[in-house]
Amino acid sequence: MNKKYKIVSRYIEKLLSNIFFLFFVAQIFSPYIGNRTIYLELFIAIFNPYFLFWLSKRKVTQDILWLIIGFGLLIVTLQVVLVIKLIAIAIAVLFLFYAYERDVFYLKRYLILSILVAILQFSFLFIDPTISTLLGPQNISKTIWGAYATPSFTNFYTVFFIPRVSGLSREAGFFAAFLIASIFFFYLENKRYKQNTKDKIRNIFLWIGYILSFSKMSILIIPLIIVEKIKKLNDYIPVILTIMIFVSVMMFLWDANRDLLIDNETFWHRFSAYPSLFDIDLKQFLFGIDSVDEVNSSLAKVFSYRFDTFAGFGGFLLDKGVFITGIFLLILWITGISSSGILLLLLLTINVQPDTNQNFVVMTYFIIYKFYKNKRYILNL
Repeated sequence: MNKKYKIVSRYIEKLLSNIFFLFFVAQIFSPYIGNRTIYLELFIAIFNPYFLFWLSKRKVTQDILWLIIGFGLLIVTLQVVLVIKLIAIAIAVLFLFYAYERDVFYLKRYLILSILVAILQFSFLFIDPTISTLLGPQNISKTIWGAYATPSFTNFYTVFFIPRVSGLSREAGFFAAFLIASIFFFYLENKRYKQNTKDKIRNIFLWIGYILSFSKMSILIIPLIIVEKIKKLNDYIPVILTIMIFVSVMMFLWDANRDLLIDNETFWHRFSAYPSLFDIDLKQFLFGIDSVDEVNSSLAKVFSYRFDTFAGFGGFLLDKGVFITGIFLLILWITGISSSGILLLLLLTINVQPDTNQNFVVMTYFIIYKFYKNKRYILNL
């Protein structure tokens, strides 16, 4: 009876993990309620008794007090939404650690499913574009949720040579970002463990997806590998100094190329926050802005009709200000992020802010806490 119970229990554990990874990879399956996407994978995690039992067995150090203080400060400063988003990211990241440790880490199979959908989308663009549109994220999401469909974009347009597709992601850019994070994760994993035949088949699919979703974000794979190669050297640099160097370089680089930003909406969205830091006053620098309309420069107003805030860490800094950003970085430092880890975070969140609950952002945090964590840590993962 005990053996039969263990078999059934293990089956249920695997089933729940499969459901989590399905929703995690295909976030278009989640509804959009009250101007927020309700990520269903989080509810699968929260109500998963196996995950909760695993979490209860983790060793917690005294640094947990500082984490509570950090979240408390954000709440006191009325950053409740930020705290909720960070807690959501933490739950998803912890579930990935649980799944990896318990051998129920099913990212690969659902990532391949998304790539197979991308292959169909790409193929039908040349056979019957109408079918590609039907297989696009916008139609899939609306078919499932109707008026509560999560915002998505079926933007099958050409960036480099061939049309890019989105698979089961919200848009092609997010699909590319998720693939980059996943490819980098498997690359780091393969450095520790020998590849088998299944891994080689997986890699073929990953690179097919990489090609079909190729965009400006896809080029990031090169600096990610560079960061991995120099991580021992880079980790001698304090985290705060790494951030200051990165932000300063981005500020001066793009300030010298403002015309390029104004002429290119994609670059504007990702990088304009950095030179715009030159255009704000001390109060805005310390406590942030409510809208880009507050920034006194033509650069900030070019596309303000479309974006409430800029993307990337620069957008987070401009939006929240140095005070809130400092608390956010303190939380990262307390939880053990290294200089190489923070650099990877800054790179992989170039197109969104680092508190975003998108799957590629969650994967980024998972990567940096698994492979780039320093000696200071809270959870013995």
